[in-house]
Amino acid sequence: MRTTLLAIFRSPRLSSIVLVGSATLAACNTDQPVAPKAPEIPAAAQPALLPQNSGSLVIKLVDGANAIIPLSGAGFIVEGIGKTTWTIMDAGPNDQKYDADPAGGVILIKSMSPGQYKFCERIPPTGFGIVNPSCQTIGISVGQTSQLVFHHLPVAHIKWSVKDYAGNYISGASFTLDSNDVVVATIGDGTVLDSDPAPGKFDVKMPFESYWKLCVKTPPAGYVFPVNQITCAANNLKQGTTLDFGTFYVNPVYSAFWGVSNGAVDPVQGYYLIGPSTFKVTSGDQLYSYDVIDNSVNDFDPVLGKIAVKLLKAGAWSVCETQPPFNHWNANPPCTQISVASGEPANLGYFINHEKQVYYPGPNPIR
Repeated sequence: MRTTLLAIFRSPRLSSIVLVGSATLAACNTDQPVAPKAPEIPAAAQPALLPQNSGSLVIKLVDGANAIIPLSGAGFIVEGIGKTTWTIMDAGPNDQKYDADPAGGVILIKSMSPGQYKFCERIPPTGFGIVNPSCQTIGISVGQTSQLVFHHLPVAHIKWSVKDYAGNYISGASFTLDSNDVVVATIGDGTVLDSDPAPGKFDVKMPFESYWKLCVKTPPAGYVFPVNQITCAANNLKQGTTLDFGTFYVNPVYSAFWGVSNGAVDPVQGYYLIGPSTFKVTSGDQLYSYDVIDNSVNDFDPVLGKIAVKLLKAGAWSVCETQPPFNHWNANPPCTQISVASGEPANLGYFINHEKQVYYPGPNPIR
């Protein structure tokens, strides 16, 4: 089972760093606390009270149709009298002493001292996200049962992808996610917060509504982010929706690309592409030399007639066509010299292979 963002918040072995992180992540509104001050209410702050000098509270967790969500596991941070804070779980295994209703979706708290209380939902039911406001304040009166309703929708998703300039999905990048200019998570491809197992694709379930900003952090090994690429994307997120930040591109540290054509030109698409063909790629100092065949292991562009290669160093390289496509002449000239810089793919343009004019002898014409 893949760990989700909510699963991390539910873990009973949360470190203090994760506790602060989850509280910060939930702080999408200004009217919310930062972190719990104590794991449970001190006995002196909430003594055992008789019904005639205390009150009760019912908390209902509802979906978009205002129906009770019959799932346990939701969690709240409560700020009570004297600014004391503690946590309450909906029929949770560690906090059932605060919830007198065993059913999921309803929390009943009895024998509460009269006064003002602030309830902030920090863990919604599984599969749901919290619809703002996630914090509510209520007064508890003697002999009365008060009520709070917290609304939810299907959990929101933030998605994006990472590709190279040939359109391949590339795994291994990491990103930061922040809310209100506070970084709340670093998300690596395929790590616990990424629920999409496909390399180069990200899907993060976000239980809190906010203005979220996503920024590049580290590129995959052997790649760099292009210098002219926008490094951050941001937008408001509502529950029940998907926010797609699109594609972030990466370049191999050293690379080059070119095309192979018969010389014909389409007015819309440009040169017609042909293939396969074979090339010899050689570094200027002659230390590295290898063959590149269109659509083979050394060519990372999947389109026939387009070739993209990763190179081993910066500097001068030569690219020579050694085998043209079938029934085509070799390019003239067959070689091109290029200069390669870090993070900047070298564009060689096109090798033009004209079609051979083949004479096919036939029968003598009828006279």
